[in-house]
Amino acid sequence: MNMAVISLIVLAVVVAIGFIKKINIGFAAVGAAYVLGTAGGMSSKEVIAGFNSSLFVTMVGVTFLFGVASVNGTLDLFSKKVVALVGKRTYMIPVLMFFLSAFISAIGPGHIATGILMTTFAMYLAFEMDINPFATALYAKLGANAGCASPLAITGVLAKNLSEPLGYGGFALHLFLSTLLSGFVFTLI
Repeated sequence: MNMAVISLIVLAVVVAIGFIKKINIGFAAVGAAYVLGTAGGMSSKEVIAGFNSSLFVTMVGVTFLFGVASVNGTLDLFSKKVVALVGKRTYMIPVLMFFLSAFISAIGPGHIATGILMTTFAMYLAFEMDINPFATALYAKLGANAGCASPLAITGVLAKNLSEPLGYGGFALHLFLSTLLSGFVFTLI
């Protein structure tokens, strides 16, 4: 069996153990990656080089932010305001989650941080309103992805910087609007 298949099996086992034992899957996966990498002949330095520390800091920061927002009552207050805004029109939640996520993603942080932030809030809101949390989180993630091509967002800036040396330019607004429209269509469907 090759290392790719073994890695996939180890990942599935780590996720299963995380759900069963209620432990942090991310930390368990980092440990499993280290053990698997060293068993596969990689040095410790090579294994650590594959770890994206920037993404880790983003995820820890967003998790910490939501922990603080949950403890100090911000999430509860914000969800009550959203519930009051839509009233009995719960069908407006997908549209609201989409546009709120798209806006936050478009103004700078991009889809990864916004996706983590807004899917967590969307699920919190879904439990508050007694609606499907999976679908509500999906709407928030679609919005985060739709806003990521903004000329202000990390992904939009990256697309511009990578395409200009190749002779492509002037498409930033078109790319953003296309991504936004396609994400909105998926949300409506």
